[in-house]
Amino acid sequence: MKICFKLLLLSCIGVFLFLCTLSSCKTTGLSKPQQLAQFSKMDWLQGDWLSKEVDIIFNESWVKQSDTLYTGISVFVMGGDTIYKEAIRLEPGKLHIYYNVITVNDGKTVRSSYVLLKNSGKSMMFEDRSSDDINRITYTFLGEGKLKISTEETKAKETVKESFILKKR
Repeated sequence: MKICFKLLLLSCIGVFLFLCTLSSCKTTGLSKPQQLAQFSKMDWLQGDWLSKEVDIIFNESWVKQSDTLYTGISVFVMGGDTIYKEAIRLEPGKLHIYYNVITVNDGKTVRSSYVLLKNSGKSMMFEDRSSDDINRITYTFLGEGKLKISTEETKAKETVKESFILKKR
């Protein structure tokens, strides 16, 4: 009887420890209220944004589709030739908020996904360290209808930064 009780007790302790270990390994993402709070700080992004220089036109258009989804189109034209056209989605995933991009360039379609690292309400930073192209994208609302888009690309331990100032149309 004493042996059965000890075995039962040890079994219960074993199951308890297993369940505790299993529950502690669970990775949780952003809750719905956390997602809503992050997306509400992105409202300034909505609209049509344009940068025109001598032979360069850079245009982004953003629409708030729902409380947790923004869709955008980005077009870069140089010397009359479309260099790239992108379809962008700011949307929640299981663990993070993502900046998902589909780029069409020279007949090739490339998909990229960047994680939201920082959202201050005036600036958003997204990163994809595994990207062969742009590793970091930052959107900064400058006020007075101006938006700064900055990119960083690291190749051969050299970081190349590029920035554009767009005006709201």
